[in-house]
Amino acid sequence: MVGFFTLGRWYADPCPADAARQALALVEQREQALRRRGRGSLALRLSAMRAQAALGEDVEAEYERLAALVVRRHTRAQALVELVYGQILMSRRRTGAMRHLDRGFALARHLLAPEDYFVVLKRHALLALLPPADLPCAPLADLLTTARVMARLGARRNPPPHDPGDTFG
Repeated sequence: MVGFFTLGRWYADPCPADAARQALALVEQREQALRRRGRGSLALRLSAMRAQAALGEDVEAEYERLAALVVRRHTRAQALVELVYGQILMSRRRTGAMRHLDRGFALARHLLAPEDYFVVLKRHALLALLPPADLPCAPLADLLTTARVMARLGARRNPPPHDPGDTFG
């Protein structure tokens, strides 16, 4: 749960409470060491936000603090903050999740490796089909499965209009 962050990964799958508490303790240790040297770490703050979310804590204030911190930094840092927070919200199907995911993708699109670009693009397109529901944290695989079912059901309910130019036999 603590480590390097890449733009194409998903960071909001459920995490056992014990692992989240261990991650928070590790983050605190590492942050203390960095503070003694007058430094900080976005990766550690994002790891703490993920662990706090896994423990059911509200992380909106931490998101706002991080967003304000990175506003003058590299685009990559801004994208990571938006993507991770958007993923946390989406894992609970909270209102506003897609706004953060879209903002993060817009910031990251020129920074993503080609294979990651299409993975994130497809993932976000599917997740956009999910209406907000304020549910418990769900793994990405479950969210995508639900979105695919909704896409199929939506396609059946709204068949494409018949093209008069089509001829049969």
